Amino acid sequence: MIGVKSATKSIKIDEVDESIFGRKYFAHCLNCLFCDDLCCSHSCQIDRAAKDRILIYATELEARLAIPASHWFEEEVINDADYPSGEAMKIKVNRGRCVFYDHQLRGCYLHRFASENCMDWHLLKPMVCSLFPATWEKGRLFINSLLDELPCRNQGVLVFEAQKEELKFYFGTEFVSELESIAFQMTL
Repeated sequence: MIGVKSATKSIKIDEVDESIFGRKYFAHCLNCLFCDDLCCSHSCQIDRAAKDRILIYATELEARLAIPASHWFEEEVINDADYPSGEAMKIKVNRGRCVFYDHQLRGCYLHRFASENCMDWHLLKPMVCSLFPATWEKGRLFINSLLDELPCRNQGVLVFEAQKEELKFYFGTEFVSELESIAFQMTL
C-alpha cells in the first residue's frame, strides 16, 4: 500500500494499492466478447442517495425494465462510512444479473437511461460499478477481487489509466494528480 496525502471529495482515501498501476483488463466492456458480462452477475452496494435518485424515475424505469421498483433493492440498510451518505443497500439480482442489467443491449440500463435523458449517469449508476475494477474500503483504494475471475484480466490497459476519469469524478483532480505522480515514479 502507498500512502496518499491529497484530500478527496466525499470518501476519504489514505492508501492506494500499487496494483492499480500494474494490473490490466479489457476496459471497453461493451466491446468485450470474453466474459458474458460476468461483472454484472453479482449484487453490489449502492449509496442511499443514489438509490433515492433512481426512485425518482421509478415509473419510467419500471416500464422499461418490466420489474417493479419494489424488487430493485434489498430492504436492509447498511451503515457504511465508505459511502457519501453513510448508508448503503444492496441491489437485487434478477435472471442471473444485476436488476439494472440490460439483457437486450448489454450494459447498465441506469447508465443508458441517464444518457438518453441528457443526465449525468454518475447520478444513477452505482459508484462501485463506475469504478470497477477499482474499488475502495476503509480508506483504501484497491482492485476488486472479481477481476481475478474475469478472462480479460491482464489484457488491455492499466486499471489506473482506464479508470482515471472516474477516479477524478469521485475523488477529485488533486487526488488523481497525486496518483499520476506515483505512477510516474514507479516507472523510473
